Amino acid sequence: DLTVKGVGDFDRDGIADLVTQAADGTVVIATLNKTFTSTELVVVTQQSGMTVAEVTDLRRQMRQAGAGYKVAKNRLTRRALEGTRFQGISDLFKGPTAVAYSTDPVAAAKVAVDFAKTNDKLEIVGGAMGEVLLDDRMPQAQRYHFAPALGSGGGSDRAVTPMVNPRSDAATRH
Repeated sequence: DLTVKGVGDFDRDGIADLVTQAADGTVVIATLNKTFTSTELVVVTQQSGMTVAEVTDLRRQMRQAGAGYKVAKNRLTRRALEGTRFQGISDLFKGPTAVAYSTDPVAAAKVAVDFAKTNDKLEIVGGAMGEVLLDDRMPQAQRYHFAPALGSGGGSDRAVTPMVNPRSDAATRH
């Protein structure tokens, strides 16, 4: 980790994001595409108003769980999703988004859900485990199978709702 004068703390991923965002986008697209082809789970978040310290803390928690967290321009992320099994989530990239990802089918979702429970600036928009969408549009029969990844127990109706927003009214429905 290091401090950039006038900007704040950045971990290695944060610096990489800054450097690659300055290019024409091809490096970002290639890097993200490689991430999407080698991962099992992608969680899309919106982090409006998060401080550099909060994002750094989230990245640290992701890294400790064997997951990653990247902020990239939506247009570049949508292009990076093309041709991957995650291209079905491209419509989730609107506004200030970032992606959490992991090869472990639970790690990124668990860290994101836990972090969002204590920080109202992070909202979980949705995600995918391969071609299977993880959001409130998922059929009830599939929700039970993905409940551990979504941070809730059992096969309740709320198994997938925390992916959308763990603090919403929907997340508290039984």
